Amino acid sequence: MKARKIQESEIAFAPPHVREIWDWLIKEANHEDHGKIKRGQCVRTLGDIAEGLKWFVGYRKETYSKSKCEMATNWLRKRGMIRTTKTTRGLIITICNYEYYQDPKNYETNNENITKPTRNEQPSDTIYKNEKNVRNKNNIIDRKKQILIPKIEEVILYFKENGFDESLAKRFFESYSVNDWKDSRGNKVKNWKQKAHMIWFKEENKENFSAKQKNINLDGFDPKNPNTQSKNWEDF
Repeated sequence: MKARKIQESEIAFAPPHVREIWDWLIKEANHEDHGKIKRGQCVRTLGDIAEGLKWFVGYRKETYSKSKCEMATNWLRKRGMIRTTKTTRGLIITICNYEYYQDPKNYETNNENITKPTRNEQPSDTIYKNEKNVRNKNNIIDRKKQILIPKIEEVILYFKENGFDESLAKRFFESYSVNDWKDSRGNKVKNWKQKAHMIWFKEENKENFSAKQKNINLDGFDPKNPNTQSKNWEDF
């Protein structure tokens, strides 16, 4: 059940992940003062938000990207719904009008004393265009073949989540990026995560990568020798 103020405000028409992050922040806020963190506040990082709203597809964990979490907090801050202060531990997030959301009277459907907040109408596609712009900043799309090319930060995060170190992630990224994201047979890498799982994610590569492998990647492609070929793996 949500307060009528929420359902009649601009947040009701925001993208789903913005609404979900807003609900989660209200739930995470302190119900009473704890030292310097007061009632209606919490200390969270963007990573905490992503982890707190994770879901699973089969056995695979999925989370919102850091950029989506950042866009959502910016969206809420610009509309005066939250205030944020940076600290070494993360963001101190203050829920504006927190007391209003904790008053049961504001959840009664027959309460006629609630003033309907003024909402400036936006074109229906404005928010989604903004979200699209953020997404396109973080991923470069080969429109011709719809190949999704990741950013180095995304690759590093994915490798770490699967137990592999940053240096291996960087070698993976550099190995394919220098070859325009083509494998040793000259075919486009259509699914980089699948390529990482099939070729790079091996027990011997966890947190350790031998010195002799620094210049040649596991797909048989040597960045210093573009003619290197491998016939042992299928292309994705």
